[in-house]
Amino acid sequence: MVSPPVLAEGAEHRPVYHHVFEDAWHDGMSVAVLPIPRDQPRALAAAQAWREPDIQSLLLGRDPPAALDLQGFVDPSVHLALAEAAAIPGALAELEYEATERWFQDDNVIGRIAGGRHPEQAVVVIAAWDAGGLAPPLSEGGGSTPAGGLAVLLALARNSGRWEAAGRRPGRSLVFVAEAGGSLGHRGIARFVEASGIRPENIVAVINLESLGGDDASLAIVDGARSSLGLQVGQADATARMVDDEGHRYGHAPFLDRGIPAVTLTRPVTATDDGQEAALSIATLRADAQLVFGLLWTLADQAETPRLLQSEPAPKPSQGVDE
Repeated sequence: MVSPPVLAEGAEHRPVYHHVFEDAWHDGMSVAVLPIPRDQPRALAAAQAWREPDIQSLLLGRDPPAALDLQGFVDPSVHLALAEAAAIPGALAELEYEATERWFQDDNVIGRIAGGRHPEQAVVVIAAWDAGGLAPPLSEGGGSTPAGGLAVLLALARNSGRWEAAGRRPGRSLVFVAEAGGSLGHRGIARFVEASGIRPENIVAVINLESLGGDDASLAIVDGARSSLGLQVGQADATARMVDDEGHRYGHAPFLDRGIPAVTLTRPVTATDDGQEAALSIATLRADAQLVFGLLWTLADQAETPRLLQSEPAPKPSQGVDE
């Protein structure tokens, strides 16, 4: 058990909590709990958000430490009782809790077709193969998240392999990543960025595929306005629309953060009146796959590379003061 952290004025609560739990792990604790600070709205919101799997994995960035089998927040009265017990040598406290998530082993599946002219350069296409093991299974098997993006990724890899076998080689390398842990903050993407061995300056474009094959009439290009890559997708599909979504960390975000032109393409299904999702359309999946396949090979063969775009005028450099 650890005491509530002292928060500096303006400090972000989640990183502070993260460091508290990390310190507890390094100290060899087996349990680390904090009281929920009900009198501090921002801290309370951060504490409640910490219970969500996305928050935990984004902060931890790795498997849970073996020495810390429970971490989180408890009611202030429970925390007080634990603090009193901790002050009495030999005192025992019994704690019961229900696990609402589980950690799992996951691996990326990566394929590559070497480029003929610039094999060191790469066009990367990504889709999540695993929803994180948290979604309830369907009665007929499988997860509850439609795998339209993964279906398109597999079709791209298969058809690209056929082209290569027929003697058609891309100018740049094509890299296909079926990433793991999609619903856990795209942990697989972070691992790929760290361990792929591809230098960031050699990744010319990243296309993340998410929830394709839906019944939406237009293809959404998330963060398409931030690079010429979005404009290129728009030219390939006149119905496509640009979308900026700051509230969701799509799989392209880690690349965009590193200055690499990257977008997510998504055509989700809409919910029916009873709250169920409509089935994916095979015809739409085929059309989405054809669109991305043409885009992928164009990016691999064209002379120019996508570039980042300024969303707003850059600030003027400050004038120095003459001494």
